[in-house]
Amino acid sequence: MAELLTALVEAHELSIYSYVKPGAPHRYSTRFKDLHTLFVNLTSSFEVYERATKLGEDVARGRAGFPNVRIGELLGEALRKAEARLGAGTDPMIHVMLVPVTVAVSYSVRMRNRVDGALVRRALSDLLNYSDVTESLRIYESLKTVGGRYSSLLDEIMVTPTKISVESLRPADIFAEMSVREPIFSLLGKRLSTLISASKKFIELETGEVSTNTAAVEVFSELVYGVTGKKLKVYGDTDIVKALKYDKELERSGVDLSPFIGPLTAALFMGMADLISS
Repeated sequence: MAELLTALVEAHELSIYSYVKPGAPHRYSTRFKDLHTLFVNLTSSFEVYERATKLGEDVARGRAGFPNVRIGELLGEALRKAEARLGAGTDPMIHVMLVPVTVAVSYSVRMRNRVDGALVRRALSDLLNYSDVTESLRIYESLKTVGGRYSSLLDEIMVTPTKISVESLRPADIFAEMSVREPIFSLLGKRLSTLISASKKFIELETGEVSTNTAAVEVFSELVYGVTGKKLKVYGDTDIVKALKYDKELERSGVDLSPFIGPLTAALFMGMADLISS
């Protein structure tokens, strides 16, 4: 468990500081300067991730089923702890992605001693589709409490506690409805293959001849393309001057890819966990 949690923290650090990720936070960004807050977003909820890891192991050992994980309760606690520490600086997407992915990765590693894409896919599907409506209501309440863009999004798409209860919406259903307006949520649904593919790309690059930094930037680019269809110019750490100029161009155009820090951490975490486990 300790190794997985170490991989999670290292993946998060790499996702934040790797450079130059155009349109997103990175070490040399002049637009996103408060990188420490992004990092603390995860570490403030560290004990929740300890529980998520243990719960994934419990399911693998047959001590519990995925509905017993109480994904809404876990996600809600992670968000509450982050908000208590950071207030308006909380980035919900980090926890929306990482809480279920941590359970799934822990499950896969306990089952196969590696991060198996098919097992991760099944674990996430079971976790989000077979958790009951109570967990959906907890996710809704947590996102509303934190406020910000995703709270407003729930209002826009008219997802309410009444609708969740009457239509028996599962966590997967809520994320699917949100993905219509915010496609990034589809990485936990119909575009889950993009997330898994990105983790495999990191392993391929990390075990090749490129730097870890370049590998992270390439994975970031793949995730953005898989979700938005936008092909980014990627220079890695080979031509930082051109990369920074391009970053500035995107800033002037109003492009904000900071929500991809959560999915990038998830992809890097899966890759790192596989490398240390297999």
